[in-house]
Amino acid sequence: MGIIFLCRAREQLFGGHHPQEQQQSGYGEQSSGGFHNAQAILKDQDKIMDEQDEQLAHLQKSVRTLLNVSREINEELEHQEGIIDELGNEIGKTNDKITKTEKRTEDIVKKNKGCTVM
Repeated sequence: MGIIFLCRAREQLFGGHHPQEQQQSGYGEQSSGGFHNAQAILKDQDKIMDEQDEQLAHLQKSVRTLLNVSREINEELEHQEGIIDELGNEIGKTNDKITKTEKRTEDIVKKNKGCTVM
């Protein structure tokens, strides 16, 4: 959907003719000044539409860039989510090991309460 598409859309909107060509027949009977004034207005409007087409093309490029960046961010977040899940599992396993070690240490302390080392 670049500038070419927008120009074609404009041509379709005006029936394949330039807006200035459509208006000339209606203004031809008027005085010379009115005809030239209408032509100037149409020329200005055409220039504005061309500038808007360029701005839309620039906006489209920016939106595509933003889309690509957001997709990359999404991929990175999904990757990091996997890493965090894996880390959570490892922390859970480590926590279980610590709990078992603490229990064994308590059992050893209870069994050796009466013993003293010299």
